[in-house]
Amino acid sequence: MLQIKVNCQVCFPNGITLSTQESIDNFQSDYPDCTEIEGELKITGADIINLDGLNSLTTLGRLWVESTSITNLSGFQNITTINKRIWIGYNSQLQSLEGLENITYLEKGLQILYNSNLESLNGVQNITKINGGLIITGNYMLPDLFELENLTSIKNGLAISGNSSLINLQGLENIDTINGGLSIENNDLLEHFNELSSLETIKGTLAIEGNDGLQNIAGIKNVDPEEIYDIIIEGNPLLSNCAVESVCSFIENEGGDPYFIHSNDTGCNSPGEILDACLVPIHELENTLTSFDLFPNPSKNNLFILNNSTEEINTVSIFNQLGKLVYSDKSGSHILDTSKLPKGFYILKIESDTKLFSKAIIIN
Repeated sequence: MLQIKVNCQVCFPNGITLSTQESIDNFQSDYPDCTEIEGELKITGADIINLDGLNSLTTLGRLWVESTSITNLSGFQNITTINKRIWIGYNSQLQSLEGLENITYLEKGLQILYNSNLESLNGVQNITKINGGLIITGNYMLPDLFELENLTSIKNGLAISGNSSLINLQGLENIDTINGGLSIENNDLLEHFNELSSLETIKGTLAIEGNDGLQNIAGIKNVDPEEIYDIIIEGNPLLSNCAVESVCSFIENEGGDPYFIHSNDTGCNSPGEILDACLVPIHELENTLTSFDLFPNPSKNNLFILNNSTEEINTVSIFNQLGKLVYSDKSGSHILDTSKLPKGFYILKIESDTKLFSKAIIIN
């Protein structure tokens, strides 16, 4: 019977650092039986231009690649398991992540930072779950996240920031759960993130900050507001419409809980502006802001309706922050008795034969 001996040695429980091209080229001759590095494999050094000498490795504890001159991660194509996290940063010649195709799961996260010529995430397309965080920051040439298309859940937060060529979040269409918060910051060309429409849960902070071209946040409309800890929307100068269901419900229902909303375009410059725009879906509204006036607002005992149009009032309805009808009048009266309503935010709707007018009101 023919017997084949397979050399498989777990080595370097405390990790190893390879800092020259020579050390990588000689790895298999220096450590001929080493296929599994128990600790961290750290690769750093400007003279490192390829990782071909590491193609005998199948398992790593952790991977750290920093300040090299490699253009891809070819040489890691036989690695199937990385038990902790991958950290890839400050590799000025790196263009793709080719070489990581056999990784499907990460226990402690993926960080891709300040790789100034990174044009594609090709190489991570088979990752389906990250049990830690995902951070993609400062990759100035990266236009999209297409290769993350099979990723469905992230356990410890998603942060996308400082990627100045990023024009969309294509690749994140299948993510439904993010534990640990979502941060989208300082991506100058990003106009929307409609690709997040499958996202239902954010357990943590929702932060949308400093995105100069951002005009639309409708992609987060399906997120459960009860799972969001706090909301920060600031410094997005073109963002005028934040009236998506998740944000509206969070502001209306959370009362004094944390939300910081300012320095955006008119309409999304304060919680009050957002509430005004949250009244009804855009497709249901004809803009009738000049048809009716309400005063005083805030109100205490009586709220007066000034009808500036020829329309007859059919129904006046008031809804509380949960969307429950708390007041209804079909008499056509222009004076509403609000004295029995508890203090808080409400939505008032006036229906005529052809128009629907809605506005946020405050009862003191």
